[in-house]
Amino acid sequence: MLHRVIIRLKKLPTLLIKVDQSPPPRTVLAKPERELTMEEGMVRQDAAIEKLEANITSRDAVIEELEATNTGLRRKFMRDIRQA
Repeated sequence: MLHRVIIRLKKLPTLLIKVDQSPPPRTVLAKPERELTMEEGMVRQDAAIEKLEANITSRDAVIEELEATNTGLRRKFMRDIRQA
């Protein structure tokens, strides 16, 4: 449901603000239509593990990049202090 709120401020034009009051979407876990076989379950589990490993690798790369940036900034800061 979308409501409109009008706010009037002294000597300023009227502001029109839209306020969204709809609840956040809910995650619904669907039940499988049938029981999975052991092999199908293992395939899904392997796919989930691979996805997690890819996320971890990506996260580690971001951390390394941030650490390198931090080190560079620290060196620059120390150099600037020495020059001052």
